[in-house]
Amino acid sequence: MSTIAVRELIREKLVWMPNALALVLNGAAWLYLAAMIRPSDDLFILHYNIHFGVDFLGQWFAAFVPPLVGVLFMAVNSVLVWWFWMRLRVLSVIAITATVVIQGALLGVAALLVALNT
Repeated sequence: MSTIAVRELIREKLVWMPNALALVLNGAAWLYLAAMIRPSDDLFILHYNIHFGVDFLGQWFAAFVPPLVGVLFMAVNSVLVWWFWMRLRVLSVIAITATVVIQGALLGVAALLVALNT
């Protein structure tokens, strides 16, 4: 029964199109960070607060944490979408839409990280 649900889920436009968009957004975040951030011994600004200014510094590779979180979020949400698809399909559409929104926000975070450090 579960393999039939997976096949049906993969063919559904309401699932694969937002999932593909989320994958493209995550890939864009990875590529943008890889193109703009160079390894260095200097500390990177990883968080900026309007009240206190810079409040979190780290190594250059810590800038790649937001896209990594996006990959993990996408993996967990894919399992949830499959689980919801067999029970209540509207929840799976909401979950896959949340994935796209989160990936867009993480792309924005990547752009802000680059802007803070250039």
